[in-house]
Amino acid sequence: MTSLLLLLPLATVALLLAWNRALKREMAEVARQIKRTEAAAKEAAASKERGEQARLLLAQEVDHRAKNLLGVVQGLVTLTPSDDPACFKRSVTERIQALSRVHCLLADHGWGHATLRRIAERELAAYLAGNDEAVTIEGPEVFLSAIVVQPVAMVLHELATNALKYGALSAAQGRVQLRWTLREGWIALDWVECGGPPPCAVPGRHGIGSTLIDGIVRDQLMGQIDCRWEETGLVCKIHFPLANRLDSAATERQYAFESPGKEAGSRALALTDRI
Repeated sequence: MTSLLLLLPLATVALLLAWNRALKREMAEVARQIKRTEAAAKEAAASKERGEQARLLLAQEVDHRAKNLLGVVQGLVTLTPSDDPACFKRSVTERIQALSRVHCLLADHGWGHATLRRIAERELAAYLAGNDEAVTIEGPEVFLSAIVVQPVAMVLHELATNALKYGALSAAQGRVQLRWTLREGWIALDWVECGGPPPCAVPGRHGIGSTLIDGIVRDQLMGQIDCRWEETGLVCKIHFPLANRLDSAATERQYAFESPGKEAGSRALALTDRI
């Protein structure tokens, strides 16, 4: 090659050398492009795998939530007293609407969490009938994980339903105060009624709804509850932990509906129109 170059004119040699350098640059660029293509292909494959995993997790989550929701709805339909068809239809509809409200709230927040205040405002708004002064909500901003939101919403729904039919919200001057505090990882939630019918005018027998509330607080929220009729009206004090252990412990728990009328001691988390 060197001998051949010596026989060529200098201009031709210069041209060949320049062409050789350009060819080397082109080959180097092609090699870099091949490496970039290989890297992009590997990333695309990894991204596709991550996407498949995400879709699988989403499908599992949807399946879990659907089964849980269908179990709750089945309990609502099966155990709501059906001796009065109109009352049965109204009660089931109201409770399914309560579930719908909380699911819409979670969907708005990407199924991650919701604040206690937002849950309370959305659940109680349906019972105010334009009288915003009937309910006072007080408390710091507290974020609840998705697994806790539904039980809390159902408890508030049952308390509000009872107040509308038998308690403070059944009277024009009746008032409900919902307040909570957060201390050492526990939420202390108080439902306090006043201005409603006197306690003697309230049906004395506790209905299955009180069993539902008690079961949700103790089994779903892993907390404690104390409800009693004071001279001024119903007072419910609820305590439950905010700790992350609720997520893992409550994931395996469902609403345990059993047919009413079983032997004493059986667990019946059913629904009724009366606390």
